[in-house]
Amino acid sequence: MTGAKPPHTHNKNPKKTVGSYLKTQLKNLQNNNPDLVLDVRGKGLIVGMEFTVKPEQKETFTEAALRRKGEIANLLKQMKNNGVLLGQGGPKGTCIRIKPPMCWTMEVSAFLCGRN
Repeated sequence: MTGAKPPHTHNKNPKKTVGSYLKTQLKNLQNNNPDLVLDVRGKGLIVGMEFTVKPEQKETFTEAALRRKGEIANLLKQMKNNGVLLGQGGPKGTCIRIKPPMCWTMEVSAFLCGRN
């Protein structure tokens, strides 16, 4: 196969681009909702979003973490009903894990972040 060109340019990994876009969109959500989103981290298409745990009046930290864990579980159910599978993780269950398949696109990332 002399002279054959690769399917994409040398330093342009399409999945890395999609992962960067996803992380940027989630960071925007974090910046717009600092009382809700504590951190966004990850590499490539594997990204995690950690939610804040702030006890309300007369609520312990553990009770607040359990409340947030339930809220995240409900969010994940809603996302599943819309065709997006996400995971829940972290020591207190206050993180969303995004480990998409290789067919994940920027359009799906935009949908996930409410930019459709």
